[in-house]
Amino acid sequence: MLCFGIIIPFFCARILRAGLISVKMLPMTHSAFHPDYQKITAALVRIRKDAGLTQRELAEKLERERSFVSRVETGQRRLDLLEFVWWCRACNLSPVKEAGRVLDSLK
Repeated sequence: MLCFGIIIPFFCARILRAGLISVKMLPMTHSAFHPDYQKITAALVRIRKDAGLTQRELAEKLERERSFVSRVETGQRRLDLLEFVWWCRACNLSPVKEAGRVLDSLK
């Protein structure tokens, strides 16, 4: 099971057990089209902008092409959990704190 595009199954189970979300809240459609996924992409843009980075600068830090950052921020490309960690670290932010902020926005 893949919840919200960036959280691996282990974390999904922990979130469900903690009662933060219920199984009924999980989308039946592809999650990339779910309104909550827009909150995730908005958070990724916020993270980059809070770091004062352009898409090109973040791409350089990630050793990726600029179009990679653009595709992620527009929802055309999804990040896995490790890529989310790299994204946050490239922006000098705590992946744990940022993941918490993303999860809080989904309540």
